[in-house]
Amino acid sequence: MPGVKGRFRELLIDNILSPWLPPDVHCGTGMILASNNERKEATQDDVVLYAKGICPPVLVSKNAPEGIFLYNSVLARIEVKSCLNNTELTKFVVAAKEIATLKLDVRDGCTNQFTGA
Repeated sequence: MPGVKGRFRELLIDNILSPWLPPDVHCGTGMILASNNERKEATQDDVVLYAKGICPPVLVSKNAPEGIFLYNSVLARIEVKSCLNNTELTKFVVAAKEIATLKLDVRDGCTNQFTGA
């Protein structure tokens, strides 16, 4: 039952955020993937805010929110916790650090400065 409770909370956050997002920003759940296929320990990102126009996700199905989101299109990620304790807080910190190390993919010769923060 914990998985169902967690998914319910993710959907609740999605329903709260969606009306306030610009038309090109969507909510999803799944895995954030860097362009160089960097491996992450934390494989499930609870709520991912992404810009579909930058780089569309690879979704399980056309109308499903579950999928793989390329890091270049991710605007934010939200972790949903049912219980906050030292173990869950440590997991959050590890996952946040992993995301912070991902790099944006830019084409050769691009002189613009991009940050992933």
